[in-house]
Amino acid sequence: MLKKMSALCLSLLLAFSVLSVSPAYAASKGSEGTPTSGVRSADPNHAVGQYNTVNGGGMSPNATGLIATIGLDLYRGSGNTLILDGTTNGTQVLNKIGFQDITLQRWQNSQWTNVKVWSTYRNNSSSYSYEYSTTVTPGYNYRFVATHYGELDWLFIPSIETHYNETSYLYVG
Repeated sequence: MLKKMSALCLSLLLAFSVLSVSPAYAASKGSEGTPTSGVRSADPNHAVGQYNTVNGGGMSPNATGLIATIGLDLYRGSGNTLILDGTTNGTQVLNKIGFQDITLQRWQNSQWTNVKVWSTYRNNSSSYSYEYSTTVTPGYNYRFVATHYGELDWLFIPSIETHYNETSYLYVG
């Protein structure tokens, strides 16, 4: 009787473990495996910034009172195209506002590898919305990381506020 109960429990456990494998996970694994850091996007066509505050989520940036809200989103375009959409909103007109070290990363060799790094700013503005489109190599998971940047000169002494942000990752197959 004990052997039958043990066999039944083991069979049920095995059946549930086989049924619980996610098809989305298997489909997004790719040739380089699944990333062990970062967050996989629930939507295969849109990855959200982990620290976005533009739509009321995430933390409140106002460390020095220069940056009001931040946003970073990654979209799948047609084919192998990825689109970055970023926003940095200041609390006032700033001498310099934008993005420092925008980085397109690909999961490769069990780590996030930088594909491209650049910065972009606007002078004398209270906000900066930025869009960037690029074609990537299929078969990998991708994400964007960036630092939102705001600078205001106070009597020739700059006050600088920065906030790190990263999108969840998307698989491009």
